[in-house]
Amino acid sequence: MFSHVQARLKSTVSSRKQSDHRLAVFTRSPDSSAVKSRLGAEIGAEQARRCYLELLTIALQSAMSFTTTVYVDGPNLDRRWLLGLPAKPQTEGDLGQRMLACFEDGVHVLVGGDSPLMSATYIEKAFDALVEHDLVLGPTEDGGYVLIGMREPIPQLFRDIPWSSENVLRVTIDVANALDLRVKCLDQVWDVDTKADYVRWLDLRKDSS
Repeated sequence: MFSHVQARLKSTVSSRKQSDHRLAVFTRSPDSSAVKSRLGAEIGAEQARRCYLELLTIALQSAMSFTTTVYVDGPNLDRRWLLGLPAKPQTEGDLGQRMLACFEDGVHVLVGGDSPLMSATYIEKAFDALVEHDLVLGPTEDGGYVLIGMREPIPQLFRDIPWSSENVLRVTIDVANALDLRVKCLDQVWDVDTKADYVRWLDLRKDSS
């Protein structure tokens, strides 16, 4: 009996329109001078900003079929880059506090804006995984994550995390395990933070064209 109920639940969730899923694109404004400062030191600030804007466009296009809000840090002078999606300013606080605020606002999946491999399919897999898991993570090669999803806000996942380090994912999973959460990791992807990443991205663009 319970297997039939679970099967119906899965069918109901999987047949739900993507537009019913609440998604956050968590990003800095391309107008911000702080955009990709590490990459900018290696390839030049303007080139880094152009790269960031193109990667951000990939994330925004991937988010179009969901109920999406773009949470923006920094000045938002030219709103054309939003592609018509609604935007809100990020709250005050450190990175963890600002991400947690998105989930407290009703979001269930949050993605960053700097992975060239972001796609609607990747995001949909996160929503699907939340049927049977409490926490979904999209790992990156540098030890962080480009996606995080949860059924309800879990503040502990955003406290005392060594942000901007290679230990973000590991520590987050350690906290989740301590809370006895059911964790699902999606396929590992990569983002563009260094000149080597930038060259890899250029090669990917060349292969895709």
